[in-house]
Amino acid sequence: MDTFSSDQSNLVFALTTVHTEGDGQHNFTLRIYSLDDASQMYIEEAIFRIAEQCQVIRIPFTPMQLFHTRININGESNTCLLLCGNDGGVHLYLRNKSTNKWEEEHVRSYFPFLASLSESSILSLEIREIGDLKIVAAGCQNGRLHVSIMKFDTSVGDFVPMDEPACVVLFSPITSISVFSSSSSKVSPGDIHMLVTCAVERAIIYCNVDKLVLNRPVYLKECSQYDSVLCSNIMDVDWDGNNEILVGTYGRELLVYKQDIDHHNI
Repeated sequence: MDTFSSDQSNLVFALTTVHTEGDGQHNFTLRIYSLDDASQMYIEEAIFRIAEQCQVIRIPFTPMQLFHTRININGESNTCLLLCGNDGGVHLYLRNKSTNKWEEEHVRSYFPFLASLSESSILSLEIREIGDLKIVAAGCQNGRLHVSIMKFDTSVGDFVPMDEPACVVLFSPITSISVFSSSSSKVSPGDIHMLVTCAVERAIIYCNVDKLVLNRPVYLKECSQYDSVLCSNIMDVDWDGNNEILVGTYGRELLVYKQDIDHHNI
């Protein structure tokens, strides 16, 4: 599931569902709830009202991850939905301003890098803009990690790739990816890193990913001692202005990692 606000709606809530028929066949759907006038409502009323405005899109594949990001269309910023599936593709959905309906578009028109990744299903997708950089990372079921780093080009008004995409093969399926800055400040974010977690090995931080890409991995200690790592998050837990790393495991453990600023260690 995913939730966000867009130019057309104050509140958008999207999720994928599965319904099993009597013969055992699984039917998957993408359900998108949109509410255009939520700004004057309490959150409880908005949640109740949004359930009345639902668009159901049937999908002929098993959904893996649902993600939203902003794209440039004819000089205008628009929010799109990206849905990774077990068919090896990334499906992009945009809201038609004329009909107010979400429609699938070709992902190659906006993310040619993602369209080229079809050798394995993408389990984890991360697209993050920090300053004039955009980092796109995709983690696959076969353990491949793909990264493309782009920079905003004022002459074309959009992000363009800086170099060829990078790739590394890890030992197991990639369960989560988080691109983050060392500082929680939006004015001075500091160094940019990327956290990658896998099902059967320690989590990895690729330090200074904007400059070194995948050439400086740091492995997090102890996180593989509590069964498979399923998820991760980045936030300033202790409100000291620096981001911490949260890792959740199948063994019901929540691990928090903090950077040693003086020694640049985790």
